[in-house]
Amino acid sequence: MDHVERDLPTWLERIQQPQSPATGSLLWNDDQVWPKWPVSQMAWQGLISATDHMDLLNDSLSHSGVRPVSQFTLVRAAQFAAARSIWILAPEQPELRQKHALWVAYEDFRYLLYDRQELIKSALGRNLSPEQQAALLAEPQGLVDEAKDIARTKLGFQLGGREGEKVTSDTDIVGYAATLIDSEDGRAAAGINHKWRVNSGYAHGLGWPELLKPAEVFQTEDGKKFRRIVGDDEALAQGIGAAWLLTQRAFHLYAERSSAPAS
Repeated sequence: MDHVERDLPTWLERIQQPQSPATGSLLWNDDQVWPKWPVSQMAWQGLISATDHMDLLNDSLSHSGVRPVSQFTLVRAAQFAAARSIWILAPEQPELRQKHALWVAYEDFRYLLYDRQELIKSALGRNLSPEQQAALLAEPQGLVDEAKDIARTKLGFQLGGREGEKVTSDTDIVGYAATLIDSEDGRAAAGINHKWRVNSGYAHGLGWPELLKPAEVFQTEDGKKFRRIVGDDEALAQGIGAAWLLTQRAFHLYAERSSAPAS
């Protein structure tokens, strides 16, 4: 945790005072594709989430020590949020950076639209008038439609629908980001991908991550045997290390892509 404790205060300060990309920078140019929902904002969204989860994890460790399961959920969230920012920022081709950011924005709008559609169908929306229902759907539907139009007219691909490109999975996004940590040594990427799977197992309430370590068995009075779940300092430290590497890389890429071009 030493490296996290060293970097976390800087990260927290940075997300409280976001900096717009310098005029003429790569990220500034990317932002012109859709100024209302710029590429930089989609990348910054991941940095905020990664940093906030790492900060809560640090608080949890300070007050409660290592817990058996719950802290892996925080690690997983930080790991994915940072990886998604890397997925947006890392490509050298501007069209790919813009495309990936548009995917993130589109997924946000699509989920917001779905949530409001389900709300209207539920008991909570029973008393809404047709006008109120239409008003609830108008904003997210408009954003979904606008994102699709930007994709088609400016970036040359189709978002959503049967004919549209499929969204990249969370696991593939983490895998992509992991390869950029150390391009000459595949062990770093393999380790990050392994910790992603382990963290995801814990976050989804699955038991298989516990099978990776020696069992501590508890026997009940009637003879039934249960695994005793205890905190694992080493496994958690490895997960934190993976999240820290990705978050550090994401902040570096944001600074690099948003820097003014050399005169």
